This record gives sequence, structure tokens and C-alpha cells, in this order.
Amino acid sequence: MATTAREGTPNGVLKHTMTGTMDVFINGKNMPEAGINGAIAGYFNVPVVMAAGDLAFVKQAQELFPGVKCAAVKEGIGKAAKMLHPTKAQEMIKRKTNEALTNLKKFKPFKLTTPITMEIRYKDENDAAKISWFPGAKRTGERTVAYTHKDFMEVLKFFMFAE
Repeated sequence: MATTAREGTPNGVLKHTMTGTMDVFINGKNMPEAGINGAIAGYFNVPVVMAAGDLAFVKQAQELFPGVKCAAVKEGIGKAAKMLHPTKAQEMIKRKTNEALTNLKKFKPFKLTTPITMEIRYKDENDAAKISWFPGAKRTGERTVAYTHKDFMEVLKFFMFAE
């Protein structure tokens, strides 16, 4: 898995959550894209075994997926970044991927507790107003809308319309 640190993360390189116009919370936890993608994989009983990206993203991945192998190939420094040479980054990604694949049995799928509540906090209140019309969605604040269901695929339908 390769992605970026969630919206608003200090020293994240190109930090954003999906479109960059929202923060996503699942069961009260602010989720980076890795959490959303990991939950999709977990729904199908597939564990997250390797993650590559900037140091801020790697720390978030390690919080979500215990034991995940990670390759931090760059580090954000304010609006700048310190990067590994591409050849060294590729070597690290290959090495960490091989380590993960040789120990697959130790990884567990990322499962969400049910019912699952996804709350989206938009930068623009007009976006919240639009998605609040989604059947079952509830406006929880000026810029926030929540949706709860026991099936993660139903929650993802809400999310797809919310983006």
C-alpha cells in the first residue's frame, strides 16, 4: 500500500484525505486513506502487510496495522521534503515487501467494529449540505455529516457519494 498522510498531518508530504476537501472519521477515529483502504481489504479478509510513503504516513500505517512492514522513502520538513535517492527507495521497498511476503501468516486483516459510523468533515459547508440528502445520512454539524450501518460496503456507498 502506498498513499499519503491524512489531511492536516504536520510534515506530511502532499498530505490529504481523498480529494483534500475533507477529514474522514470511522468510529470516531480520524482516518488516513490507508485506514479506508485497509478497511476495504479487511472486509475481504486481506491483511495490509506493507506500506510505503513519507515518514508521517508510515507512522499512521503502523498505528493502524500492527506489525506492518514499512518503507519511509521521504520525510516532510514543512513544505519541503528530504527524499531517498530513487534507487535506494526502490531497494528499500523491494526489501520490505519481501520481508512481508515471507511472513504472511503473522498479519491479521484490519476489521472495523460494528456498527460502523463514518463521519465526514468538509472544508466547505455546501458539500455537507449536498451529502446530507443521502438516505440515512445525518447532519452532525455545520460542515459534518455522518452515516451508520452494520455493513462496511453500505458505508462505502455513502463515502463514494460523499467524495
